[in-house]
Amino acid sequence: MLKTLYGEILTGRLKRLPYLGYSLLLLLVVLLLAIGIDASIGLSERLASGEQVGTGALIWDELGLRGLVAIGLALAALTLAQINIAVKRIRDIGLPPWWALITIVVLGFFSAIIGGSQLASGVDLLVFLSLLILPTDSFGKYEGEPPSPGDAS
Repeated sequence: MLKTLYGEILTGRLKRLPYLGYSLLLLLVVLLLAIGIDASIGLSERLASGEQVGTGALIWDELGLRGLVAIGLALAALTLAQINIAVKRIRDIGLPPWWALITIVVLGFFSAIIGGSQLASGVDLLVFLSLLILPTDSFGKYEGEPPSPGDAS
């Protein structure tokens, strides 16, 4: 499982059903992490007698720098895993993964700027469904970088 999520970055491929499974697994982990953070914020608010002003200071006192760095590292690891399985799925579809991934990121970024988080969420859902629906080698078999124009092989 870790090999699929974090390994074979430059060569791996991922079929549709495993892509769905790993995406749902990562979503579950993110939801559990968010619920844990939300519960700790609610507990901190309750301890601070419902005052939101003191809640931030209480969370900082309880978590400290180490806790916030740990949460940041966990989110970074989950983001890397999601990008890795998306790149593998893009490669399996038959597209060059780096160009397709850059296009997806730019499209998501501009949709968030233009239409806000709702449009960006819609674009993310559309990309996810596209990666889920398109069959293997839809755009031809991707074997790596195409030969440069000067190659005479």
